[in-house]
Amino acid sequence: MDLQQIRNSVQELAYGKMEKLDFDNHEGLLLKYIGELVPKYGGNKDLLEIAVYLHDLGWVDDPNDHAVASGKLARQYLGDKGMDQKTIDHIEYIIASHETVGELKTIDAKVFRAADGLAVLHNMPYMFFLSWNKDRLNLGYE
Repeated sequence: MDLQQIRNSVQELAYGKMEKLDFDNHEGLLLKYIGELVPKYGGNKDLLEIAVYLHDLGWVDDPNDHAVASGKLARQYLGDKGMDQKTIDHIEYIIASHETVGELKTIDAKVFRAADGLAVLHNMPYMFFLSWNKDRLNLGYE
């Protein structure tokens, strides 16, 4: 399976596991910021985009440590798709370290963490609105 097929496959997986609303509001912004940061700082945009679709899937299984859980899910899923082990290790590292504090080993992990942070900051007003209005709007969010 080539990189484009894997990217399409992980996108379908993400849409299947995450609510479309969540995807469009976070992962969509993450893709935007990666697109802006990679030309300036470097990184492998194709691998970063695959990481985007997999990096929050761990919320479903382990909301307390979703980054590590997402990394493990990514390892399993990408291995099942036939991706080479070195690339799987790299993507798992990007995903598992996206919420860590401290020095990161690769430019891809640094770009990803920065883009994820920018996406979260961008969504703060939206997240506040949902939190503050959840009872009035009967959205069912906790």
